[in-house]
Parts: sequence; C-alpha cells; structure tokens
Amino acid sequence: MAGWTTQKELLRMEIKQREEEGCDVRGFAERFARLGADPAAVESLYDELMALPIAPDFPYEEPQTLEGIRAARPAHAVFPKPASPIAQDRFLGAWLGRACGCALGKPVETGCFMGGKDGVRGWELVKRWFEGADAYPIRGYTPHASRAAQDLGIALSPWCTASERETISFMESDDDIRYTVLGLKLLEEKGLDFTTLDVADLWLNTLPYNMACTAERQAYRNLSRMPDLLPERGDPAQEEAFLHFVRTYRNPYREWIGAQIRVDAYAYAAAGDPEKAAELAYRDAVPSHVKNGVYGAMFCAAMISAAFCERDAERIVEAGLAQIPRNCRLAQDAPPPRPRSCWTASGRRSSTTIPCTRTTTPPCAPRCSSSPATTTRRASPPPCSAAGTRTATVRPWAASWARSWAPRPSPRTGRSPCTTRSIPPSRDSTPSPSASARAAARRSATAIF
Repeated sequence: MAGWTTQKELLRMEIKQREEEGCDVRGFAERFARLGADPAAVESLYDELMALPIAPDFPYEEPQTLEGIRAARPAHAVFPKPASPIAQDRFLGAWLGRACGCALGKPVETGCFMGGKDGVRGWELVKRWFEGADAYPIRGYTPHASRAAQDLGIALSPWCTASERETISFMESDDDIRYTVLGLKLLEEKGLDFTTLDVADLWLNTLPYNMACTAERQAYRNLSRMPDLLPERGDPAQEEAFLHFVRTYRNPYREWIGAQIRVDAYAYAAAGDPEKAAELAYRDAVPSHVKNGVYGAMFCAAMISAAFCERDAERIVEAGLAQIPRNCRLAQDAPPPRPRSCWTASGRRSSTTIPCTRTTTPPCAPRCSSSPATTTRRASPPPCSAAGTRTATVRPWAASWARSWAPRPSPRTGRSPCTTRSIPPSRDSTPSPSASARAAARRSATAIF
C-alpha cells in the first residue's frame, strides 16, 4: 500500500524533495524515466535515493530537535506580556476567522487555481474568477458562476459546492478545520504536557485514514506499524527511532504545509506566548514532518499567538521568525525586514528606530562561492564550478535578510556558545484553552466530523 498515491509517483516527488534537502540527485531523474512497472525496481531506486548524504556545501542549518531549533534561532528582543487579560471574544474571533477563511478558499482548492493554467499563475486565476463574477475586491464567499469559466476554461472544485456563496450555510468538513478541533481535544484530554506519541494515538483513535492527506496520510500508514516497531514505550531512543521512520518512510511530503495547518488550537492555548505556541506546534508536527515542514508549523503558531496582543503585521511576522532557525530555507525565503522599532527588555516599544546589527557576509558565506551581493539560491540541477565543486547559494534579498540578524556560530562547531533567549509566559501561570474557543468548537463539531 503506497498511501496517498502510487509508489512510483512517490519516488518521482522524492527526487525533488531530496534535492531540496541538499542532496546531489544528478542522474536520478534519468534513471526514473527508464523505470518500468516492476515494484522491486522502484523500491530499490527509492532506497538508494534515501541513502544519499546531504552535500557538505549545503548552506543551510536545519536541525530537527527542539533544542537544536532553539539554539539556531536569531537573537531577538523579548516579546512583551499582554498588558491585560486577552478578551474572550478574540478567541472566538480567531476560530471563526479560521473557519471563514477556510470556507472561502475551499472552492478554489483545485488544480488550475493552485498550479496555474496556460502561463497564468493560480492566484491570478482566483482574482480573475472573482472579477468575472463582479465580486472583486473579495468581500464574501466564492461565487458559483463567473465569466472566467468560459473565457479561461477554468472551473471550481466539484467537491466543495456547499462552500460557494450561493449555498453556504455551515463550515464543511475540511482537514484544516478538523485538525484545529483535534488539537483542542488533545489539549482538553492531555493538557499542555502532551507528547508526540499522544498526537499519534489521537490520530489513530479519532481521525479516519481517508481524511488524512499527503504527509499525514503517509505518516498515518507508517503509524499503523506501531505494534510491531514500538511494542513498548518508555525508551526515548526507541521512540525517536520509530518517529523518524513514521515521518520519513515513503513520505516525500515531509516538508509540505500539512503541519502548519494543524497549529491553531495550540496558538489559542498559548495566546500571547509565541515561544510556547511554537513548542506545542513542534510536538504536533514531528510525527509527519521534518525541517522546514516543522519550522512552518512553529512559525505559524507563533504568529497566531502573537496576533492576540499585537496589531502590527510586521511585528507578528517577526515573532514567527524568531522561533525558527535563522539560516533555514524558510527563514531565508521571508522578505527582508525594514528598519523597525524594537522592544526593550521591559516589553515597551522604544521611541526610536534601531537598525539591526549586520555582518559583512551572510551566515552561509564560508560555504558559498559567490559574493553576498550577488548570491542566488542554488539552481536545479546544482551548478558546478570550474573545479567541479558544487556551489550553494541563496537569493539576493535572502542574503540581506540573513545579514540583518546578529551573527551566531553553528551549534555543531563547538565554538562560542549560542545566546540563550527566553520569552516570558503570557500569564503568571501556563495558559489553558479558552472556554469560548472550546464552546465554539463544540458548536461546530457536528459539521466538522
């Protein structure tokens, strides 16, 4: 059983995934093209692909453990405590906003609107659909009919008609929303000290297999082997070895966005405490994702948590970036920050604009062949220098972003220790899920499941 798709298709996507992770996959695409339908040949090539090492010139630092991630974060100012208790209405607003945004997007969560068509990008097709229905700028749900259907040959998803403007009356079942409810259920049953294996148990006992997609479907399939591969719990090393198998075995989706759509409930539980929200998101993410798939979950959880008490959009993004490695692919794909007002240790915004500390070269400079001013992210396939050494590069504005943070040595080098940072909790005690959020989730549960 392959899982989400056929084994051969998983292999095709794995070639791209391994390249993204920094492996030298030259020749694998050609060998894949010559593969027939023999399952054993597919398995053999897949195993060979997974055995590839990450190239020594890979310019990113992407740890998997929570301790390693925290050590690789940028130095950042303290996120301020909320000045007063967070209004209960904000929790209800967060839940309703999550549901409304999901319902708005469901009809266009389909081929052409996601991947584009005839050279027109997906987001542009969404815009054209709303314009063709005289509904742009967007102020309501997705209209059923549009002149763009005839003009561009595009169509809404046939599976989500209950979320169209003319028919919507409830939140359709959807993986984005299901995981928010599952996160709430986990917090109610286990509290803030839940473990990653608690997440695995919740899936197996509550989430039907056919309601999981991509990375979650592959991880779910691998979790079903728990009785054989992890007959007894309690040994951290064995548990981690099992979870590594669960999130990586035949799972080319392990850096996709599945984990970041699961974090809302954890951000609600840690409202105003981005570091705690990111930690909870990490525990939820690691059964199915690695590296940037995990960082995406932590990034989004921290931003949602910060948004409960911060209105400045750039500050919210900074709160998210402060929880992930500064030299990972996700962080370097973020736009460079503008000079900004900084927070003091007391949690008050300073009255002056303080420029960021900058270094003369990006963190990856010793492993880059081009100058910081002209570097671009490594192309596909990896280029070679005249001496035959592969170059590893980053985007020009990503280099600027990397230089905007104080330099930090890699934890792997053993050189000067990394600065330890901590963000104070948002309350005197650890936050708990809000009663409004729980009540709102229960009112919608019959529509979700």
